[in-house]
Amino acid sequence: MLAGDPFARFVLRSFRQTYFRLGVKLQVNSLYLEDEVLALAETVLRDALSFDARDFGQPVFASEIIALLHTVDGVDAVIVERLYTGATPTRHDGIAAPMAEVVDGDALGASILSLHPGALDFLEASL
Repeated sequence: MLAGDPFARFVLRSFRQTYFRLGVKLQVNSLYLEDEVLALAETVLRDALSFDARDFGQPVFASEIIALLHTVDGVDAVIVERLYTGATPTRHDGIAAPMAEVVDGDALGASILSLHPGALDFLEASL
């Protein structure tokens, strides 16, 4: 037997895609080839911060970026200089990704926050 109100109203909304941008400086160990470390670092970031790897409402933190990059062989130090959404480069410690919500009477879908598919602001070995 089915339960519930067959006449209950609901609103179905699609998700909200939000991209963030990054600018990162690395210290690369002198025993490693800088270009290879930078290439692997970008691959690690893109894989871990892609749409497919993120959850609805999952925020991103600078500490998450730092931890990801420290998994790359040859990375000795990381400075996140830019972590932001929108058009103004700045550095935030974290960026929220709201779940579904009602704003001014309008239902909005949950956000998925992922790394912008375009070029990083910078990823350089300059420490």
